[in-house]
Amino acid sequence: MAFFEDLGKKISKASQSVVDKGKELADITKINLSISDEERKIDECYKKIGKLFVEKIGDRAEGEFYELVSEVLGAEKKISEYKQQIKDIKGITVCPKCAKELQADAVFCNHCGAKLDGTEEQ
Repeated sequence: MAFFEDLGKKISKASQSVVDKGKELADITKINLSISDEERKIDECYKKIGKLFVEKIGDRAEGEFYELVSEVLGAEKKISEYKQQIKDIKGITVCPKCAKELQADAVFCNHCGAKLDGTEEQ
């Protein structure tokens, strides 16, 4: 009988240890997820800081920032050129009044009604 009582205590102790380890693992996982969330918030703030810096300082940046800002501004210019190439391929122009996309051969904007004379810069 003592053997079975001892065995029962050992099984109970082992199962409690497994439960404790499971809870510990769950707690660590939850904390790691919280850490990841905070790291994402920091990364998002860094992106916002960088974007704000480029918007506010832009071409007045100096030192290490000048090269990075120049790279961003250059990439933005290329993106704009690529988007214009897509519009040209699709035969799309932009209304100078409301900035809505229109067919390049449109005479009037179908959004705001502005007359398009074809000499506006696209």
